Amino acid sequence: MRIALYSRETGAPVTLNRIAQGAEQRMTFRKKAIVVAAEQFFSDSKPLPDGMYFEDGEYWVMTIEGPLRVSPGDWIITGVNGEKYPCKPDIFKQTYEPELRLD
Repeated sequence: MRIALYSRETGAPVTLNRIAQGAEQRMTFRKKAIVVAAEQFFSDSKPLPDGMYFEDGEYWVMTIEGPLRVSPGDWIITGVNGEKYPCKPDIFKQTYEPELRLD
């Protein structure tokens, strides 16, 4: 896959080598649109979402980096490769929107 990059100032094509040569070539990038599964966790959620467990008075989810603490209200996201990770509600709201399905 080839990606075409263009200078905001001149509209001219920009190579990755030119980008690496200096901060004046810094660019912005948009995150690729992907669809993930997510469920919001609350302490009264029964059963616990897949990959979550309760230990020493706290809730945890096993991620590819190891266990991460989960707070009530956090979203548990299942990534494109089946990996789990928690996301705080404010970040989730800024980053994700419901997928529109036309069934």
